[in-house]
Amino acid sequence: MSPAYNVTGKSQVTVKFGSHYLKEGAETATVSVSFNGGANQTVLTYTGDVIAKLESLPVTLPAGTTSLRVTWRLANGNNNWYWAVDHPQVV
Repeated sequence: MSPAYNVTGKSQVTVKFGSHYLKEGAETATVSVSFNGGANQTVLTYTGDVIAKLESLPVTLPAGTTSLRVTWRLANGNNNWYWAVDHPQVV
């Protein structure tokens, strides 16, 4: 989970990060955002391998949003595969 990014006065931001994901079995990988500490909203789900990709996800901010938090979640990861996330940023 990222720290809260200050997005005061913005109507849209871009979540950027490097990703390398190898899926096996029932694993799932998701990226979600929360606005002003609210509930997470999924903005990306990986359904298969994603090898060495730079992600750039546009996120529209609801009116009045002052902070954005990003969460990367790997679920059901009980094997020898992985998800590497590098250099996350919100611009």
